[in-house]
Amino acid sequence: MDKGDLVENTRATLRFPITSIHVSGDCICVTGHTESVSFYSYDSQAEKIKFLKSDSISRNVHHSLLLDNHMVIGLSLSGGMFALQESTDTSKDSLQTLFAFHYPDIIIKPRLLSLHSNQSSEYTRGILASHLLPWTSMDELGKSQPIVGCTISGGMIMAYRCSSSLFTLLDTLQQALLRFGPTQPLLGSSSQFQQWYTQLSGPQTSTLHADYLFLYSRLTKAQQYQVIKQSDINLVTLTQELFSMDKTMETEQQQMEWTAITLATLIDKMDYYYY
Repeated sequence: MDKGDLVENTRATLRFPITSIHVSGDCICVTGHTESVSFYSYDSQAEKIKFLKSDSISRNVHHSLLLDNHMVIGLSLSGGMFALQESTDTSKDSLQTLFAFHYPDIIIKPRLLSLHSNQSSEYTRGILASHLLPWTSMDELGKSQPIVGCTISGGMIMAYRCSSSLFTLLDTLQQALLRFGPTQPLLGSSSQFQQWYTQLSGPQTSTLHADYLFLYSRLTKAQQYQVIKQSDINLVTLTQELFSMDKTMETEQQQMEWTAITLATLIDKMDYYYY
C-alpha cells in the first residue's frame, strides 16, 4: 500500500441515497431520502458496521445536525423540523421523537447558536431564565441556545427547549386560543389546522407555535378573561404553579386579573427574548 492511500475496511449498503453522515463519539448518524435517520456504530475488532436504531417515520431528510451521540436534528424537504433521541430502553430499535413540526417553507442548515447576549438581564433574571433549557449537557456552560435554521425564501426559524411546566401552561393556552373565535385560523378551521396542516411533515410532537401564542397579547382584557375561562385545564392554577404563587390569594376575580396580566407579560417577554 502506497503512503496516503485509503483502505476500505467495511461497507454497508442502504436502499436509498445518503444525504449526510455525522460522527460523534461511537455514534455514526446517517440520513437519507425517505430513510430519515439511522444510528450505527463501528466494531473495530470485527471491522463491521452495526445498526443501532432508526426513525420509525419515513422522512425525506436533506440537512441534519448531530448534537451529541444520542440526539440529532433533522430537516425534511416537506418543510419539517424534528429532533430524535436514542431511547434508554434497549429493547426498542426506534429513535424517540423529542419534537416535530411542519413549516410552510424548506428549512436548511440548522445550527446551535444564539442571536442574543446570554448576559442580558432577561436571560439571567427574567421570568424565562429558569425555564429555557440547553438541548444537551454538552452545551457550553449550559447555555439555552436555540436551534436556528434559515429558509429558502430568506426567513429564519428558531427552536427553543423549555421546561415541562412552561410547556404545559403555554400548550394549554395555545389550545384555548385555537378554540376562541377571534384567534381561530382565518383559513379553514381549528380542526383542519391541528389534524391536517400540522401533520403535513409527519405527526406534530411537543411543539408550541410562538407566532400563534403572540395573538393573546393582542386581545382586549375582556377577551383574555374569556380565553382563560374557556380553557379545558385551569390556566389560573397552572400560572400560579409556574410562578409559585399562593393559590388562596384574594378573590376569584383578582386571581383572574392576575393570571391575565401575568400571561400577557410572559408572552411579551417571549416576543422580546425570541425575536
